[in-house]
Amino acid sequence: MIVDDEVLAIDHLKSLLNWQDFGFEIVGEAFSAKKAMELVRLSSPQVIFMDIRMPVVDGLSLSEKVLALNPNIKIVLLTSHRDFEYAKRAINIGISHFLLKHEMNKTSLAKELKKIYEELVGEEEIARSIKSQSIRDLLFFGNKTAINKFYPKEYKGKFLIFYLKVDVPYPIFDERFFINLDLQSKNLEDLNEYSEELEFIEVIPIDKEKAVLLCRTEKRYTDGDYRKIIYQTALKLQRDVMGDVSVSILISPLFNHLEHLPEIYKQCEEKSTALVLFDRGTIINSQDIILSEIDIQENCRKVARVLNENNDEFIPMIRDVFELVKVNFHPTLLKFVCKELISRLERLRNQYHLPSYLDMEVMNELHVYQVFTLEEISQWMSNEYRKITSTLYKANYSAKVELTLRYIHKNYQRDFTINEIGEALSISGDHLRHVFKNETGKTILDYLTWYRIEESKKLLQKEEYKIYEIAEMIGYKTSQYFSIVFKKMTGVTPKDYKESLSQRR
Repeated sequence: MIVDDEVLAIDHLKSLLNWQDFGFEIVGEAFSAKKAMELVRLSSPQVIFMDIRMPVVDGLSLSEKVLALNPNIKIVLLTSHRDFEYAKRAINIGISHFLLKHEMNKTSLAKELKKIYEELVGEEEIARSIKSQSIRDLLFFGNKTAINKFYPKEYKGKFLIFYLKVDVPYPIFDERFFINLDLQSKNLEDLNEYSEELEFIEVIPIDKEKAVLLCRTEKRYTDGDYRKIIYQTALKLQRDVMGDVSVSILISPLFNHLEHLPEIYKQCEEKSTALVLFDRGTIINSQDIILSEIDIQENCRKVARVLNENNDEFIPMIRDVFELVKVNFHPTLLKFVCKELISRLERLRNQYHLPSYLDMEVMNELHVYQVFTLEEISQWMSNEYRKITSTLYKANYSAKVELTLRYIHKNYQRDFTINEIGEALSISGDHLRHVFKNETGKTILDYLTWYRIEESKKLLQKEEYKIYEIAEMIGYKTSQYFSIVFKKMTGVTPKDYKESLSQRR
């Protein structure tokens, strides 16, 4: 805005250069203090070029009134050499820009505009940063003080959040599958291309898999129109912003003031745990997910009863426990069910002389990367049971071999001879060697070594045991020999294996 009591002076200043080339637009001209104050209220200029000498109210007095109304406005005083005393007073009230009116030309004006533009850009970046931090302080720490400066309670408009969560495989074995939800590379200008009705005002990453997009709107719509606009925006976010990454989106209800953000976010965070009940790429209103208040301990006891009462009918048991989880969903209950079922499947693998789930090769063949939903978890458990108990794996051993296996399982922690087993079974050691190798494909020593290593893997899961203690517990006299055998069987040392387990946790 330009303020000068001389029309020719205003025209001269306007004509010196193309203001838009420097990032500015002239939004008003005023020839008096009264008109200037009206325009300041109406146009909210960021910069005012002000003649210091004007009748009735001089430029300095007018500047004081303007800055009292909005202290962020930058004022450039148009002065002459004899206005030095004015200039000193101007500095005292916060004005730092001056131009000599009668010596002003295109070069000096351009220099001043570049300087002011850089200041404004820097101040806007700082303001955005402060505003962004105030939103984060509100979301994560409940600090409401700073946000009221940017969005006072009388602000007219509504807010909502899109809660984005990457669809990652469910951690049946407590594995973590991280996909980086990279929304920071998309600035707000990019995101605002996807909706004319909603304004994206903040991108808030929660972790590698989750982010919150905070939006607002000042327009008025019917509830039906709001739902349609918001759903279409969520679809565009999935399709255009996330690309190949599958993301489910929770849509919060509209809320009137940002002070409600922590509460709204907490609701979305809690309800996001139930996304495992839906297909990948779900878009759903958070109020459509109802989390019932349940007694976790009581429901875990119910699950345990179902598991214990139906131990001989594994497939129906899986169906029943997952139906319980579905009806009374809670993430802790689902985790408990998975842990209990894996424990039973692990015992079954041991019964059929199959490698443990802890074995790296076994883990790589489990296809857990394809399990996302509650239905898929249930199906995976059933498939695992069928695979373990199928004729492909099931071995029909003779009574002598079955008794030999039980003897090894009971006595593997100590040294014993094949003849000792033979005596216990009333059979010669040589004959036992032949029968065992013929039926299992392994020597008794090879099987004993395999079984000891499988048992050591279970012990390596536990933090309380050191490697030398585990070596003794499974029948080896020295940890060095145990390490040699373990590496030969698994490809890694016990130490490396233990560290890999820690990383998985």
